[in-house]
Amino acid sequence: KPKDFEPLKKSPSIERSDALSMAGTVKNTIVSRQIAVLTTDGVNIAELNKMKKALVDGGATVIIVGPRIGTITASDGTAIPVDMSFFNTASVLHDAVYIPGDEKHAEALLNEHEAIHFVNEQYRHCKAIAGSANAKGFFNSTYVKEGPGVTLNGNSKEFINNIAQHRFWEREMERKVPA
Repeated sequence: KPKDFEPLKKSPSIERSDALSMAGTVKNTIVSRQIAVLTTDGVNIAELNKMKKALVDGGATVIIVGPRIGTITASDGTAIPVDMSFFNTASVLHDAVYIPGDEKHAEALLNEHEAIHFVNEQYRHCKAIAGSANAKGFFNSTYVKEGPGVTLNGNSKEFINNIAQHRFWEREMERKVPA
């Protein structure tokens, strides 16, 4: 009797859960958000510190991600402690990403394929992305396009506002981004 083996249609016990939906995430604040700053040797320390201060003052946690654990050397010779390496973290663990400039630093990041993958994945997951105006060369090698949630002028206020919105679901339709 084939009808004895037909699947039964049942209604779910819960139609929708606001507690499980990312759409209900608290907005208009960056408190407790994890922001990855992708760096390598030669980073502009003044620009990095300016953005870091703005983010920390807003209540976010800044994670310096570099090519190795230990330290990297800024363009002025300052040693910067690295919190995580490209090898031991993933973009899905962070709420947003920032790429500090200068052009030389952006070029050095292009040699880190994990950095390119990190940013592409952040973009595909509709997260806030920011970079210095001098880092546009790096972004030209990614799938990131200027638009919702993307700030490529180093403006900390605009980046903070984007982080506070949490996700930019209108980018979800761009499924051709490999991640």
